[in-house]
Amino acid sequence: ELRGLTFSPEGRFLATISVNGLVRFWDTQTGTPGIIYDWQIQPLHSIAFSHDGYRAAVGGPKGKIVIWDLE
Repeated sequence: ELRGLTFSPEGRFLATISVNGLVRFWDTQTGTPGIIYDWQIQPLHSIAFSHDGYRAAVGGPKGKIVIWDLE
C-alpha cells in the first residue's frame, strides 16, 4: 500500500513510501524502479526532497526522521 510520493526538484525521480517502510525511487523517463531503501521505521508517514535534490528525508512514528544524501 502506497503511503506517499514526491517528485525530485528536477522531475527526474519519483520517490514513493509504502506501509511496509520501503522507500523506492523510480526513473520518471523510463518508469523503472531504481534504488530501494529500508530504514526499519514503520510506518512511514512522509517523504520530501531538499530544494537542490541532493538529500531526501522520511518521517516515521513518534517523530523519527531519517535524512540521507542521494549522491
